[in-house]
Amino acid sequence: MVLDHAPDGDSVRFVPDHPIPVAQCMPRLRWSKDGALSVRLLGVDAPEIHYRRRGQPLWRQPSPWGEQAAQALLNFLGFSSLQR
Repeated sequence: MVLDHAPDGDSVRFVPDHPIPVAQCMPRLRWSKDGALSVRLLGVDAPEIHYRRRGQPLWRQPSPWGEQAAQALLNFLGFSSLQR
């Protein structure tokens, strides 16, 4: 399941359905306290669909390509549940 942070086209934060095999295959991963992982794809620079500058409200780049990149990534990874 994808959790609380809005995924963009080059990164996604999620909780694996089966965390033990993931941890065994990749022991160097840094898990958050809620059991989530954050994965960034190397070599991919998709438009940010969310951005917050210090002291500023949440801002979104005005680009339909960012939304399309995010949806394409979620589809490719097989995510069917998104929790914001």
